[in-house]
Amino acid sequence: MQWDAQFADRTAQMKRSTVREILKLTSQPDMISFAGGLPAPELFPVDRIREATDTVLAERGREALQYSTSEGMPELRGWVAAATAVIDKLVQVKQATDLHTGTLSQFITYEIVRDEAAMQGHIEVLKNVYRERRNLMLATLQEQFPAGVTWTTPTGGLFLMVTLPEHMDATEVLKAAVQEKVAFVPGESFYITPEGATHAAGMNTFRLNYSNARPERIIEGITRLGGVLKRMMAG
Repeated sequence: MQWDAQFADRTAQMKRSTVREILKLTSQPDMISFAGGLPAPELFPVDRIREATDTVLAERGREALQYSTSEGMPELRGWVAAATAVIDKLVQVKQATDLHTGTLSQFITYEIVRDEAAMQGHIEVLKNVYRERRNLMLATLQEQFPAGVTWTTPTGGLFLMVTLPEHMDATEVLKAAVQEKVAFVPGESFYITPEGATHAAGMNTFRLNYSNARPERIIEGITRLGGVLKRMMAG
């Protein structure tokens, strides 16, 4: 059967997520990945989550395992300043997306965040570790990347963006980098290419994540990537 003929016309515009496809590569244990926006797993507060889960199941177990409203747990809701008609449409969008957010996960989240002191302490740990990893990546980029390549200095978040000389294609760089067991996300995915453009916007850029890799892997991965760029720019 020709399955393409069975799909709605609008599905022709659907494409696989570049980030998700690259993440398949990063499942290889020897791959150094700067591709995903993954947090550092060694910093997960596993013990606190276990305690919160036990508390929720002991005190509100039946309620936590039941369906809840599409708008979510009242204690976790944000605020929307909008006309009633707009808010009603937001509720409809939520209902059409996934009916409701898992009740158990909401209850556990609330149990964790309502301990403000513990939550703030964990946030400080994350800020310190991610700041150190950002600074290490920036320093290693300065040491290892060739002249003509530039990058951003982020003041927050988990990523920095690299810009190659205009004639270079980050997708081709990725192919060479994967051979050296290093992965990143080409920047084209984060740009909108104007209609009629001769080439894709952002094709000479790529994104690096610094939150997930431990320091020694940041140094090794950026060193390998610098070698790839030097070879490609020299040849």
